[in-house]
Amino acid sequence: DGPPPEQQPTPLDAARVLVVDDNEVNRTLATLQLARLGVAADAVGSGEEAIEAVRAERYDAVLMDVRMPGMDGLQATRRIRALRDRARAGLPIIAMTADVQPYERDLCLGAGMDDHLGKPLALEDVRRTLAAWLSPTRADGAAAAARASAPDAAFGELGGCAGVLDALAADVGSADAVVSLIELWLGELPDRCAELRRAAAAEDWPAVREVAHVLKSTSGLFGGSSAGLAAGLEAAARRADPDGVEVRVAALLSALEDDAAALSRWRLSQP
Repeated sequence: DGPPPEQQPTPLDAARVLVVDDNEVNRTLATLQLARLGVAADAVGSGEEAIEAVRAERYDAVLMDVRMPGMDGLQATRRIRALRDRARAGLPIIAMTADVQPYERDLCLGAGMDDHLGKPLALEDVRRTLAAWLSPTRADGAAAAARASAPDAAFGELGGCAGVLDALAADVGSADAVVSLIELWLGELPDRCAELRRAAAAEDWPAVREVAHVLKSTSGLFGGSSAGLAAGLEAAARRADPDGVEVRVAALLSALEDDAAALSRWRLSQP
């Protein structure tokens, strides 16, 4: 049947995309990458805002964070799919999540999302995925997008931050843009760490898991060693393992200090 008339295939440089993410660092990165691709973008920070934006404006695709406080990306997607406007209800919705396990993809597809991008976002993956879903042959596009969004197993093995930061600068177009992202991350890090300490002390496993999930995503963006530790903490919190959580929280906080120092040095080294 193909897309409805209002949702005909759109070239990337004529597309308009909505970015939905509660984390400012992730929102900023996605909008910078879209600008690099020539894609116009709006950004909102919650599922509720996403629904209002889709009702108010015409978009060619949505990049939707999965884990958000309040209405998450799964709930927001279901609400969008329920809209009576056929074009808005049928627009491509692409999940963005740091959890690239098969069960997460199944959750996203089950909620009505069309595809799945792993965080940290890579420019080429964003380009190929959007091009696939906005291409004239949507079925072929879906298969290409699935290949493009497969996790990069080598990413976690990268040593140090410098190479990742240089690649990120090439992705977003300038080292200055990366410096801005680093400053956003450094600015929010003390609150994240304090929130993690409070949640761990209270044995509030859902809260520990949520903070660890955010740290996994944002630390991984910069190639920090803390990303892997955050992933391990998230898994321990899912099991409600108090011994595992206590040890992992201490290790993660130490690694975050090291990563913050490394990022500060890189920032100061830029002309």
